[in-house]
Amino acid sequence: MADNQGRAIAVKLLADVAPVTQAKLATLQVLPYTMLGSLLVALVFSYLYSRFVTRPIRQMAAVTTTMQRLEKDAYYPVNSRDEIGVLGRNINELYQKFVANDSLAGA
Repeated sequence: MADNQGRAIAVKLLADVAPVTQAKLATLQVLPYTMLGSLLVALVFSYLYSRFVTRPIRQMAAVTTTMQRLEKDAYYPVNSRDEIGVLGRNINELYQKFVANDSLAGA
């Protein structure tokens, strides 16, 4: 910047850094608690998601165990159109064909 006579003017800005330092200290004090809270939330959601994903697989394992005992009313209830649902339908069809062939062979 220059004044009316063309001389350079220096502008000095004086600022107190105490608020910045206080904010930094406050952030560092809160950081471990926020990290712990984030970790706990992530663990809870991971647990719930894993239960949601593995439930149909555990149910399928129980049904196939029943099928191993050759119980004719064994059936996997298909509630989805995803890969697990396709696998469940295939298991049901395979078991029905097996039971039909087994009853023909026994007759």
